[in-house]
This record gives sequence, structure tokens and C-alpha cells, in this order.
Amino acid sequence: MAFISEYAYDIFISYAHVDNLTVNSDESGWVDQFHKHLTLGLGRRIGRMGRIKIWRDERLDGSQLFDEVLKKRIEQSAIFLALNSAGYTESEYCQQELRHFYKKCQSEKTGLDIDDQRRIFNI
Repeated sequence: MAFISEYAYDIFISYAHVDNLTVNSDESGWVDQFHKHLTLGLGRRIGRMGRIKIWRDERLDGSQLFDEVLKKRIEQSAIFLALNSAGYTESEYCQQELRHFYKKCQSEKTGLDIDDQRRIFNI
């Protein structure tokens, strides 16, 4: 269960896979590092590791339907982080993820805003 009880995931990270590429295959890409730092920072902030559930497509295995898995994870997420870049802007998949989250928020009781905060973050 996520920290935000109505959802399976607190955060969905949307990014272009090209942005996580490295020269050496044994290195972590910046998206990997961002995910680790975000997990650690949020765990410290609430005082407990593992309570904040973050999902991102680290590479779905070949047996999963890419579109269906992503749609399901987006629908199960409270917050959407868009790691914006030239690669992100050029990726039709990333744009579809953003549109899908936006549309889902419009149909939810909570809506797109919680108090004075948006549920979509452009990073």
C-alpha cells in the first residue's frame, strides 16, 4: 500500500529512456540516480523507508503489454513526475503518459489539484 492510501503508488515517474543512457553499462544513469535520491529523501522526510511507493518503467519484460501496464500504473498513481528534457518532449509515449494522467485526474473526485498543489510536477 502506498503512503496515500487510495493509491497503489504515490508517484509515477515519466521519463524518456534516452535520458537514462550512460557510456558505460556498469554506470547508473541520471534517472536511476534521481529515483534513488528521491526515495531516500522522501523516506527521511516521513521518517521511514519504504512507505512511499514510486513506480517507473525500468524496462518492462517482453511478456508484458507495454501500453496496458503503463496505463494501469498511471491510474494507480497519486502524483505524476515528468522528467522533462528534449528527449521527453520528442517522445510520443511520454506525451501519452502525461495526457493519460491528466485525463484520469479530471475524472477523479480529488481532481488535478490538492489544496493549492498540482498532482503533476514538471522537473
